[in-house]
Amino acid sequence: MKSIYVNSAGLTISLTLKDNGVPIDISTPAVVTLNLYAVGTNALKWSHAATVDSGPAGTAHYTTVATDFDAVGDFYSTAVITKTGFSQTVVDQIYEVIQNQQSLVTVPQLLEFLDIPTSNAKKPDTIQSYINMANTSLDGTVPSLANTTNQKFIQQKQRLILIKAATLYFMNMGENNVNPDVRIQKIKLWTDEYNLVTEKLNDSLSTTSTTGNGAIRRVKNTATATPGYPWVL
Repeated sequence: MKSIYVNSAGLTISLTLKDNGVPIDISTPAVVTLNLYAVGTNALKWSHAATVDSGPAGTAHYTTVATDFDAVGDFYSTAVITKTGFSQTVVDQIYEVIQNQQSLVTVPQLLEFLDIPTSNAKKPDTIQSYINMANTSLDGTVPSLANTTNQKFIQQKQRLILIKAATLYFMNMGENNVNPDVRIQKIKLWTDEYNLVTEKLNDSLSTTSTTGNGAIRRVKNTATATPGYPWVL
């Protein structure tokens, strides 16, 4: 079963269609249709044509739109291959569609990322505050991620929150709890990774280098700049 967030868009569903382990030839004029049904009632949720990637290998894909998974629940999919005088149905993935979490990262997930046992960790409320600060910081740095339903961006957002919260955790650790050199090195590595990924996200989400809602950018003000301080928000 694959878990995804409600209204997720841009999720690529990859299909490898086989019969008893042998690829089904879906070359033209074959048509591949992906169907989604509700578990329990077997009611058809939607039906979409898939794009064939390799006919002889039996591979195809479909990219979701927001309305495809707009309801919470359990669903299963089938792929139907049709061509003249031939029709075959292959059962595919089962999906668990869940509500977006208030925070994409939980306290146990952060501790697992840090490899710190619960018994040695800070208080849950303190850890949650780091997660909240990381989430707020990311929403300010990349505003377009705040309400995204794109599954790929959600995964990147979760990773960035983990990195930022972990950095905050290490920055507030006592010297006697971790080797100072190790702490400094980890903070630097995490900070570099965070900055690199957010910069790439800003480039992909902004329409131009100076406009768009991907990020707050600095631009050179040639009219009011003072010597040595040409950059303004």
